[in-house]
Amino acid sequence: MPTLRLGLVADHQRCPENAASRTGYGFHMKLTRTTLPGEYISDTDGLIVGEMRRTALEQLEQWSLDALADRVELAVSELVTNAFRHGVGPSVKVCMWRTDRVVCVEVANGRPDASSDFVQRDVNELAENGRGLLLVAAVSDAIGLSPDHFRIWCSFALGGDRHCSE
Repeated sequence: MPTLRLGLVADHQRCPENAASRTGYGFHMKLTRTTLPGEYISDTDGLIVGEMRRTALEQLEQWSLDALADRVELAVSELVTNAFRHGVGPSVKVCMWRTDRVVCVEVANGRPDASSDFVQRDVNELAENGRGLLLVAAVSDAIGLSPDHFRIWCSFALGGDRHCSE
């Protein structure tokens, strides 16, 4: 049976951490988790995922970047859900900011091996789950891991350039 493969950029160069390059700092939130690692997301955490989608959409509206809304909303939903489902520790951290070229979304799940599992993951085309990062890769312009593998990020180019290399 065919499989889908996802290869993440294993560095942090495309979503800069340098505060000087940021033109707008959206939000940085620490979310308390109730889902146990590997289990389906709890109802409580599911509500938090919905709130994170709304928060991201409100931030895009403040930046007058409504054109990115559908893509960023899907990415935030998938990354936060994955962090709740596969991460460890008492919390998940979500951060969103922009530079003059990109909007960046970053999620820390507290577990470096959980993120690195996705670097080369086979996904059966008939499986009921396991496609979240493939969706994020499809709607974002870049996706990758921080050097310590604790954070996964994606970026969205501004000005219509769907394949930027920030």
